[in-house]
Amino acid sequence: MTLGKSLGGGAAAVAAVVVSKDIVERLKGTSWQNYGTLRGHPISMAAVSAYLKVVSEEKILEHVKGVEKLFARRLLAIAQRHPSVQRVAGQGLHWTVELHGPDWRSWHADTTEVPIASRVAERALEAGAVIGTSGEQTSLFLAPPLVISEHEAEQLLDALDHGLDVADEEQT
Repeated sequence: MTLGKSLGGGAAAVAAVVVSKDIVERLKGTSWQNYGTLRGHPISMAAVSAYLKVVSEEKILEHVKGVEKLFARRLLAIAQRHPSVQRVAGQGLHWTVELHGPDWRSWHADTTEVPIASRVAERALEAGAVIGTSGEQTSLFLAPPLVISEHEAEQLLDALDHGLDVADEEQT
């Protein structure tokens, strides 16, 4: 498994390759090399150490599991309320809300029309939340920081709910 951004808490340039004990056993007595610009830099290693300490001591993953349940419950309810929502998928605090509309594989960004996902995100921003689109036509991405409070999560989801009204109006 390869790890990147999250390993350094999003603040340090770091990456890693993690292998199972079985792979380690199979590699015993052999050699293999791994080269990279991020290899073992002392500042990056200090950042990783500090990040892992915070994640462990502040029980961040346990917190995420609790907030994940809130996201799953609320996002499914929001999807049921908005006919413009085609699909909701995710885990932890990384979720995608897919809207009905053109298939992303056939969209060539050859129009000046602002994609529906961007219009929903703009309306959500007016309500106080940043929701990503990555410039895609029908995909909304929610990936708040792992330390988001339940109150902040509710605000984010309320803003999404508000923003989706734009898509519903255009679909009907």
